Amino acid sequence: MTGTKSFLTRCVLVVSLFLFGAAMGTSALAQIPGLDSLDTGGTQSKLPEIQFVSPQDNKETEEEVEAIRSLFDRQPWQFNLETLEQAWTDIQSVPEGVDKFSKIVQTPQVPNTWIAIFGVAVLFFLFLGYWSDRRLALAASYFLQWLPTAWPFWLRRLCKMLLVVISRMVFPALVLLGLRFSWSFFPGDRLYIPLLIKGMLLFLSYRGLQTLLYEILYNERSHLLQNADERVAQRIYRRVHYFLGFTVVLWFGIFVFQALQYRPDFIELLYFIYSLSLFSFAAYLLSRKSEFFSLFPDIDEPVYQRFVFFLRRFYTYVSGFSLLLGLLWLSGYRPLVNMLFFRSWAIIGLILGVRLLHRLLGHGINYYFKQDEHPDQKLVPAILQSASVVEVLILFNGVLSLLGLRDPLITLLEQPIATVGNNSVISPFSFINGIIVMVLVWMISRIVQAFLEERVYPASFDVGLEQMINLM
Repeated sequence: MTGTKSFLTRCVLVVSLFLFGAAMGTSALAQIPGLDSLDTGGTQSKLPEIQFVSPQDNKETEEEVEAIRSLFDRQPWQFNLETLEQAWTDIQSVPEGVDKFSKIVQTPQVPNTWIAIFGVAVLFFLFLGYWSDRRLALAASYFLQWLPTAWPFWLRRLCKMLLVVISRMVFPALVLLGLRFSWSFFPGDRLYIPLLIKGMLLFLSYRGLQTLLYEILYNERSHLLQNADERVAQRIYRRVHYFLGFTVVLWFGIFVFQALQYRPDFIELLYFIYSLSLFSFAAYLLSRKSEFFSLFPDIDEPVYQRFVFFLRRFYTYVSGFSLLLGLLWLSGYRPLVNMLFFRSWAIIGLILGVRLLHRLLGHGINYYFKQDEHPDQKLVPAILQSASVVEVLILFNGVLSLLGLRDPLITLLEQPIATVGNNSVISPFSFINGIIVMVLVWMISRIVQAFLEERVYPASFDVGLEQMINLM
């Protein structure tokens, strides 16, 4: 009986969609030029003429060729030996440069009242940030008992770890908020407060990354990284921690020299020093293959496991390719490296992220609808199948966008293959959109039907009213 009812419901839904499409098609045909002048007086009606359009030869324009060629343009660094000589001369003449610095930096005349208000506000934000830091850090350890026990163990530990990271970032975030608020009282300042804001942004990023590394490699190592030895994890943490500190100091120095409008070639030299340091540190980490793979957690996800397997198998080629891109970056081929490196790893990250998100969504739906207690229900499979289709659409659209092929492909598919009348155009893109819409409508209808049959009808509907709703 249930199968017959489900079949009848789907048939009625298909017929309703067909009638709706016919009605909409009739209204659409009324808008076609020339259709309103049909002769209905017994003579032969004149329908809009359907003409097939021959494909045109799409040649690459000069702009597209230039865009492709610009990927291989080299952008040399704007420093030389003269930059070092001039920097050394400036270092030797630091006493003489104090007068020049005092001329560049002119302290605005600010009333003492505003200075006092600024000091009280800073102290208030410091105290509030310190208090929230302590309180949230203590509350994070008790957060696990509030999480659903049906969630995977690693997900529960991950949520607790993220709460600790957020609690440690509240203090610098509140100070940053106070600086942004205080800047509105000193609109003429273009040096001190902007530098403090940039420095606090650097410290905020450093605090978050440092806490995240500490939680992963120290507190949660036994839960998330079963393959990592304690001494190896601590050694990796110390070295990454030192490099993060070096990054904060160097970038703050770059911000200071930019604010002082110092020599652009010297600032370019600082960029090169950081790029070279980052390349050397990445080469060091990649050379420690066993330590590198010990940082990968054990996650029961087929796509993730296959990725780790192939990465381990072709690790030499992948690491060599990454280091080669780093050398190209240092050599000045930055547009090419941006296209190859970021797009390649961004595609891998997109695929893994969407797959893991789909898995988390499946766990959440099974927990909410209690799939284990009711294995014969249809609602959860319908939702998961719809999520799989949406996942395919997101991945397909995201991969094409990262590869830079989405817009050219859409432009190609929008080429008309036929025209109806004078204005209506038929293209492959319109057919694809129609198929996608039909699939989405069919998936939504399955979810709605399963929800009605399992959640609504058994509660307060009799059989007659249920059949009447199904036939609507």
